[in-house]
Amino acid sequence: MDQVTLQEERLVLAFRAPDDPEAFERYWETQLWPQLRRLPGWVRAERWEVLDTAGRRMAQPYMEVVLAFPDAATLSAALASPEGTAAGRMLSELPEGALRVRVLRGGVIPAASAIDERERRSGQS
Repeated sequence: MDQVTLQEERLVLAFRAPDDPEAFERYWETQLWPQLRRLPGWVRAERWEVLDTAGRRMAQPYMEVVLAFPDAATLSAALASPEGTAAGRMLSELPEGALRVRVLRGGVIPAASAIDERERRSGQS
């Protein structure tokens, strides 16, 4: 099996299409994202609009937000922090079924070319 080169925990927030996309985007930009970005310890954030194969935005999920943390302890501490508690309160106020939360644990497997290059270099030692 290939070597995983970057181990991390990811908090994934999958949002269902809102009834009023413009109002949701305003809420996201002015309230929810500013609160989420205060979480301590995250190292990278991603926001994805989910499209079907024809390039149309999907209803489920409508948008996914991923916050990457270096390890499980850092993610747990962030969620337990005052900032995490406030973010959790905001997320819990969304309409029922509007959000699915999950945690991913894993890492990055380098491309075959990177593995081949590393093996070539180690053979020259």
